[in-house]
Amino acid sequence: IAGVDDPHAYRCADPRAAMQAVPPGETAIMLAHSPEAAVEASALGAALYLCGHTHGGQVSLPRIGPVLTNMRGPRFMASGLWSLDGMVGYTSTGAGVSGAPVRFGTKGEIVSVTLRREKPEIEGETGDVDRAEA
Repeated sequence: IAGVDDPHAYRCADPRAAMQAVPPGETAIMLAHSPEAAVEASALGAALYLCGHTHGGQVSLPRIGPVLTNMRGPRFMASGLWSLDGMVGYTSTGAGVSGAPVRFGTKGEIVSVTLRREKPEIEGETGDVDRAEA
């Protein structure tokens, strides 16, 4: 797991430095305050990117979408599940508000993420045969 501070407001995120702690060949999960470090995280091999900051736009209009996303980057990363060059991302709309104390057209959320490792295939073995009895 690698993490960076707020790439939006403080512009101090350093995904490259954060990813140096991930051992080669291991699955990397990047935690960031906002979606803005996602492009670099993807290029560095992160498999999953989890963030918030945008509040999903906080005010969203029908057929238009979020009025403000509070981020520099593609609007598709402003909320929910998304992907970027093979990396899966999720931007939470959060439970609170930022700036104006209002939400319209955007539900707040608290997200629970469950990670599961795929069962690795063992080369040369197939089926459910108990080799001690076979």
